[in-house]
Amino acid sequence: MHFLYGMKLISLNTWDGKAFAPLMEFVKQHSESTDIFSLQEVLDSHLDVVESRGARINLLAEMTKALHAFDYYFEPEGYGLDETGPIALDIASGQAIFFKKSTIKPIREGAIFVYKNRHRLELYEKLEDLGCNFQYFCFEAEGKKFTLLNLHGIPYPGDKLDNRDRLSQSKKILEFLARESCAKILCGDFNLMPETKSVKMIEDADMINLIKKFKIGCTRSRLSPFYGNGDFQKFADYMFVSPDVNILSFDVPDLEVSDHLPMVLEFS
Repeated sequence: MHFLYGMKLISLNTWDGKAFAPLMEFVKQHSESTDIFSLQEVLDSHLDVVESRGARINLLAEMTKALHAFDYYFEPEGYGLDETGPIALDIASGQAIFFKKSTIKPIREGAIFVYKNRHRLELYEKLEDLGCNFQYFCFEAEGKKFTLLNLHGIPYPGDKLDNRDRLSQSKKILEFLARESCAKILCGDFNLMPETKSVKMIEDADMINLIKKFKIGCTRSRLSPFYGNGDFQKFADYMFVSPDVNILSFDVPDLEVSDHLPMVLEFS
């Protein structure tokens, strides 16, 4: 069992599967060596339709089929939307954690909303009205307990700078982490710039910012609609670990599998 020498965690905003073929190839390629996939912006439905306005509305089921050696938990943020906005179809959007059944022993799982709440978007609403949550997953591997937080942070306004809601988001995350006595990993799409107080609050709580530690220069891919122009933002995604997480390696490979880049952590 390879995890005796370290476990592997991949965090990725899937972009609702809009780059479906390379995304699925990436997941299949890494499935044997990976213990946990921590995914944001995953769609789920029970419709026969494959796509809605470019988004794979059955991405959760497609991931489940590809990751047959894994179990998963899915935590919706809301219903009645696709990549573009509200739509009159039964589609859920949220976060998913896939964990390898042979190496990971689940303890508990759930979600806490950092912004608004879970509801079905009405056709007159906007994506700004969607709630935002972090999914938590407590597990044991090789006798050590961990708590993983999978965050999809508040996306609006698009400047990714501090505001009252984003500061409150960090506060709610830290309140949860303070109650956890085991090793902690916090990852996902934070929708924050590196210099914000919202990020510094987490650093000041004795959580190691791996984007900063490993001098990562960008977490967004060339597939971003803003790539190459003045509106392109290099950062959105982060991974933090508590000091009792043994970091074996960390990388953000430049791959075009989403408009975000995958973050890959090997740890014990």
